[in-house]
Amino acid sequence: MPLVGFSKTAPAFRPPPTGKRAECSCHLSATGCHPLAIPWRAPEGEFCSVLSVPGGQRWARQAAVTPAKFPSMILVTGATGQLGSATIDFLLKKLPAAHIAGLARDEQKATWLRAKGVTVRLGSYDDAPSLAAAMQGVDKVLLIAGTDEERRVQQHQNVVDAARQAGVGFIAYTSRTLKDRATMANKLMEGHFQTEEVIKASGLAYSLFRNVLYMDVLPQFVGPQVFDAGIILPAGQGRVPFALRREMGEALANALAAEGLPKPVYQLTGRASYSFADVAAALAELSGKPVAYAPAEVSAFAQGLKGRGLPDVVVERITGFITDIKNGQEDEVSPDLERLLGRQPASLHAGLKELYQL
Repeated sequence: MPLVGFSKTAPAFRPPPTGKRAECSCHLSATGCHPLAIPWRAPEGEFCSVLSVPGGQRWARQAAVTPAKFPSMILVTGATGQLGSATIDFLLKKLPAAHIAGLARDEQKATWLRAKGVTVRLGSYDDAPSLAAAMQGVDKVLLIAGTDEERRVQQHQNVVDAARQAGVGFIAYTSRTLKDRATMANKLMEGHFQTEEVIKASGLAYSLFRNVLYMDVLPQFVGPQVFDAGIILPAGQGRVPFALRREMGEALANALAAEGLPKPVYQLTGRASYSFADVAAALAELSGKPVAYAPAEVSAFAQGLKGRGLPDVVVERITGFITDIKNGQEDEVSPDLERLLGRQPASLHAGLKELYQL
C-alpha cells in the first residue's frame, strides 16, 4: 500500500488468528482505509501497519521509513483571500514554490501567486469539474471556509468529494472555536459543524483547525468612531482569546509543511482571553485618548450597524458573534496556536497596535 508523499511503502503485518476478521482501527490514512492494514504516525516518528480484531486483541509491526523531504503538492483553496494568502506566504518560506498550488476563481487576482512561482488552478467551490482538475497531483488540501452562508456546506462537500475521488491523502479545514453547538446564537456557524461531519465521513485523513474570532475584526465590531464614542456593544462581560489572522496563516503553513500528518483537531486561539473592557483599556493606552466600554441592547446595536450601511447578512453575523461572546461561547484558551508558531502569539495590546498602526 503506497504512502503518498513518502519514499517507502507500509510494512508487512501479522495476520489475525484463524476465524478472526481484521478491521481498520486507526484514524489516519494516506489513500483510504486498506481492508487489512492502515498506516498511521507513531509517536516515535515511524509508520506502522495496525490490525485490530474483535475482542480487543491488537497486532502491530513497526518499521522505520524515510519521509520524502517535501510533499508532492499542497493545494490551498481560497488562495486570493486573506487567510489563504497569508498561509501561502508562510508556506513559501518553508517549501519550494513548485510544491504549492492555489485554487482561485479570478485569474487576475491570482497574478501575484504566479509571480512567486505558485501553481494557480482556476476553479470554484460550485464547479465540480474545475475542482476535479485542481486536485490532480495533490497530496494535501487546505479547505478555506467559503463565505456563501447558504451554499457553504454543499460547496465544501464538492471540495471533499473532488479530493477523495482524486486520491488526495489529507484534507484540512478552517473551522471555528465554539463551545456548544446546541446553544450558539449565531446559526450561520452551523455550516462549520456540518462541514466537519462531511470531512469525518469522507474516509480521508484530516485536520480541523478551529479558529477563534480574528483580532482583525475588532475595528469592524467597535466602529470607526471608537476613539470619540468609545465601545458600545451587547457583549456583556464575555471574553475572547483573540488572535491575528496572519498568525493563524503561519500556524496553518507550519502544520501543512511539517513531515507526516497533523493531529485531527486544533484549537487556534490567543494565549489569554479578553473582554471588550480590556479592548477599550488597550486602545486608550495605545492612543492616549479616553476609550470606555458600555454594554448595549442587541436591537439598538443592530440598528446602528444598519445605519452604517452594512447589509442585513453582515448585521446578523456580527450580532450573532457578539451574542455568543456574551454567552461565553468563545471563551476557551488553547496552547495549539503557540505550539504551531513556536512562540507566543501576539497579545491584545500588540495586535491592536499593529491593526490600528498606533
